[in-house]
Amino acid sequence: KDPGHTTVALKKIDDRTFEMTQSRAGKLVGLTRVHVSDDARSLQTEYSDPSTPGTKETAVWDKQ
Repeated sequence: KDPGHTTVALKKIDDRTFEMTQSRAGKLVGLTRVHVSDDARSLQTEYSDPSTPGTKETAVWDKQ
């Protein structure tokens, strides 16, 4: 159960990229961009928190 009532919206950017926004009580609380590599062997995510400008977390996931 999510007591903060977080909502998530997905937006397709292109065939390999989408953006996910997370909101709570109508306020943007997170933005994640996900990109699949051209060869589909890795996935990169970038997360930012609008309440902390300039902060970005990046992760790269490689297929084994």
